[in-house]
Parts: sequence; structure tokens; C-alpha cells
Amino acid sequence: MSSTKSSFERVYLSAARKGDIHALEKVLNKATEADDINVKTSKGRTALELAVENGRLDVIQVLLQHGVEIGDALLLAVEAKFFKAVQAILELPQGKALVNAHASENNEDIHPDMTPIILAAHQNDYDIIKLLMEKGAPPIEISEYNTEKHTVQRSVGTLNIYKALASEAYISYIETEKKERSDPFGRAFELAVELRTLSSTEYEFRQEYSDLAEKCEQFAADLLGQTREAEELRTVLNHDSYQGIAADDSRTKDLPAKVIYAVKTDQKKFVAHPYCQQELIERWYSGLADWRDRNAIRNFLLSILIMIFYPILCLIYLIVPVGKFRRFMRTPYIKFLTHTASYFYFLFILIMMTQDFRSYGERSELGKLWMRQMQHQERGPLPSLFEYLLIIWVAGMLWREMKELWSTGFRQYFSDAWNFIDFIQLGLYLSWMGIRTAAFIRVNQERDAFSDFSREDYTTVTTKPLSDTSETNTPLVTDSPFHSVSPTFGSDENSTAAILRHIWASVQYDQQCVANISRLLDSLINQVLLRTSTDRGVPVGRPYCRRQSQQI
Repeated sequence: MSSTKSSFERVYLSAARKGDIHALEKVLNKATEADDINVKTSKGRTALELAVENGRLDVIQVLLQHGVEIGDALLLAVEAKFFKAVQAILELPQGKALVNAHASENNEDIHPDMTPIILAAHQNDYDIIKLLMEKGAPPIEISEYNTEKHTVQRSVGTLNIYKALASEAYISYIETEKKERSDPFGRAFELAVELRTLSSTEYEFRQEYSDLAEKCEQFAADLLGQTREAEELRTVLNHDSYQGIAADDSRTKDLPAKVIYAVKTDQKKFVAHPYCQQELIERWYSGLADWRDRNAIRNFLLSILIMIFYPILCLIYLIVPVGKFRRFMRTPYIKFLTHTASYFYFLFILIMMTQDFRSYGERSELGKLWMRQMQHQERGPLPSLFEYLLIIWVAGMLWREMKELWSTGFRQYFSDAWNFIDFIQLGLYLSWMGIRTAAFIRVNQERDAFSDFSREDYTTVTTKPLSDTSETNTPLVTDSPFHSVSPTFGSDENSTAAILRHIWASVQYDQQCVANISRLLDSLINQVLLRTSTDRGVPVGRPYCRRQSQQI
């Protein structure tokens, strides 16, 4: 009995391996209930698996007719991209149950977590993926490993799933079968972002996830290269299936939605694709006929003129925003020039506000003009010409930010880091305007309070001679404007201190100030010398000089 069974195994497995259909049918027809048609080789392969490995569809059909077990034959057929074999196996009554089959533990060639759909995605076979999905295979999901601990099995299983999700064939089929929001570009963009994130968290397979992210990025660029007409290219680039991303930002609502989304997800290969660049360049110079074909020097000079006269152009646009002039001003390139010129003008205003033009003096009419402007630099007066220009510029920028905040919403507005910088910048400008206004109000209040006092409210103290015996009845300060001091002090010492305080508070860059200080210093020196001479017996009232001091 054992000899008969052993003979059956050898003939049966040999016929399946060699593809001898006549010998296989003969041995199967003579098989008894004791013969095992699911017998395996020393390497664990069944006759059906051997036929799949050898690519013998006729042998597979004969074996399936006799009801052999499927085992790992479906997975092997998927791995070998043997579409006919997969189709033949799935046509069996139990075909729908086989689409969720896993590899056996004894199979060393296929990971136990592999399913036919995941393996088909790994092989990037669109036809087999479509066949499996039509037979009831579920879409690939990552949720199976979300709750497991960070183990080797979990890491390898997650990597295998993402390899399947990043398959070009799987992305194409899934997005093609969608009834709404079909967008393989968007799916590739999102998957690339997710894979880049995983490359920084899954340390064991960092390089594998980075390669998969680059693969998705390259797939989107290659798919863009399949467009053949300009209208088809515009349709692809303008397609927006992800929450109206182009309409959320007022600054980019006129740009291709797909390009905006590619920039947001850092899809460099997609944006750098020649087709994408061609469309962007056409939009950049839209409204400027044959601008790129003209001489570069001529274009440069025209650009400089537009930047210089941009305030006049903007004023005309506000008054008459119609016709060709409107299209001209709304051209992205012209917008760029005016925006750049606006910042250059703003920097010029800031530089002019920080300059000191007193050195120009009264040399020319221009110098006089600057001197009049510099009078506004003091604390309290109304804003100068440059300050008014700065206020106008800040008001325009504030209006722009308010429009953007209104159109995008609070959350979307502050999700952009650049908006934080604009917000801080505006806050500093508004703080300066508030401080400038407060200083103006405070100075005017002080001026009004000071104007309530009349000349009679002050006590005029004329400096008396230092001694009754003085020959010269000349006061210390005759023409000084600082001889009026508070009557509270009384003595000459206190009066001198008051004069010093008045001089310090009223210092100005003119000759009168220098003369006043010189008189004060001479008075103080004479006072000290006369008192010294009195103590030593020198006649009071006579002019004291250095010669008398030496005689004494």
C-alpha cells in the first residue's frame, strides 16, 4: 500500500512540475480515495503551486477541476503576475473567500500578513488589482496596525501596507473608480506628506519611507507628463477636489489649484515639471503680448519705469479700473513689480525719516525745505510729510490684511507662519502711530497749561552787585534771558543754581546759548575771586586781577 502511494506521489508531482498534461490526467483519473492529491514536496509545494510557478495554465485548470486545495497558489499567481491563473482561481465557487486569504506560516517566500490585494499592489499590476477588487477584495487600510505596540511585526506590516498604498497602479485604480473627487494627483500628494512624516518617526525603515515618498512625488510628475494638449493641461492644473484650496486664499485664487496644493505639500518635481512651468509662465505674463520675445534691456527699462511711476498707475487704476488698463494692472508680473516698488518706497520713507538735514542749513532752497521738515521732528507737532506717507502705507497694508483675514477665516489665516510676521509688523507700526498721537496730545495739553500764566506771574530778580564797596555797579548778568528766577531761592547761590537749571533745560545750537553760558562762567569766577580778595584784605570794589593776587 505504501509502495502504491509513493508511486502516485512521484508520478503526480512530476507531471505537475513538467507540465505533462496527459500523464497528469491519467494519474488523476486512476487516483483512489487513499491517494492524496494535495500532497506536498519536500519544500512544501503542492502540485497546483508547482503549476503556477511554471506558468502552466492548462495544468492549473486540470487540477482545479479535480478540486485540489488552493493553498498559497493564489498568492503565488499574484506575485508572478499570472493573470490567467488568478482569474481561473477566482472563478471557483470559493473565489470571493480567497481574496482575503493570507500566506501560510510555512511559506518562506511571502510574508504572513500579505493578502492578494496588497501583494498585487506591490507588483504594481493594474489588471490583477482590478480583478481582485471586482471579486470583493476590500480597499487597503492602515487601521489594522494603529493599536498595536511598536514591534517588529507591526513595523514590517505597516511598511508593507504603505508600499501597497504607494503603488501607482493601486492609486490609479482607486481614484478612477471614485464617483466624486477623483484625483490621483491629490492622493499622491497627501500620501507623500504622510510618508515623509513616517520617515521621521519610524526609525527602523527611515530610508524605505523616504523612497516611497519620492516614488509618489515622481508618480504625480510622470502622470502630468501624460497630458497631450494645452486644454487638457489646464484642466489638470485647475482641478480642485480638496476643499476649494485655491478659493480659501485671496492671494492665490487666480492661480491653478493643483499647483497651489503641490506647493503646500512640497511637491518639487511636480512644480518643476516643464508642462507646469510652461503654464505658470503663460499666466505670469498674461496680458503682456510677446513680452518674453522682446529685448531684455528694453523689458528691464520698462520694468524700472513701472516701479518708479507705480503710485500714479495705482491711482489711475482706482479711478478707472476698466478695459485694457485693468487687464494690464492685474497681470501677475505687473502686480509683482508694483508690490516690490511699494516696499522700496516704504524703505525710502523710513530712511528719510531717520536722516538729519540740519547740516544743509540755509545753503539753498532745498536746505530750507529740509529745515522746515525737520521742525516736525521735535516732540509734539503734527506729522511731517514722510510720516504722513508712512501712515498711508501702513493703512493700505492693514486693509490688505483685513481683507485676507475676512476671506480666509481666522484659523486659516494664522495657519500661515508669514501672517504672524505681518501681524507683528503691523502691531509695531500701529504702536508707533499710537505713541505719536499720544505725544501730540500731551504736548498740546502742556502748552495750553503753560499759556495760562502771564508775564506778571513771574518774579524778576536782577542780580545785585557782589559788594556795596564795589567800584563797578555792573550786575553779573545784564542781557541774559536767565536772570528771572523763582523768588523762593532768594540768595545769589540759589539764583545761580536756578540759572544753571534754566540753561540746561533750554540748550540750543546757536551763538546766544554759548554767550549766555560764557557770561555765567565769568560771573561765577569773579564772584569767587572777589570773595577771596575780601578775606585777604584786598580793597573791595576795586577790580581784582592776577597781578594783585600775585602781590598779595
